[in-house]
Amino acid sequence: VTQVSTLADHEGKSTASSAEPPEICIVELGGTLGDIESMPFVEALRQLQEHLGYKNMMFVHVSLVPVLGSPSEQKTKPTQHSVKTMMQL
Repeated sequence: VTQVSTLADHEGKSTASSAEPPEICIVELGGTLGDIESMPFVEALRQLQEHLGYKNMMFVHVSLVPVLGSPSEQKTKPTQHSVKTMMQL
């Protein structure tokens, strides 16, 4: 809980304390969405979206969809799970 509030507070202060807020800010959240290790960062982004307003923030989801086996078959379950998690933000 402390880590989440610290990250969110830092993001909010950085954005709010600028003399001129940036027009565009790109934040990359690497790793697997839904893992316990990434949850503090996901929560910080959710809080930042709440602070800025949903019309002023956009999430872009990039995912690997591997093709395995014979016959070739796309493995989409991990991508489906991460999209579901991201839609809940």
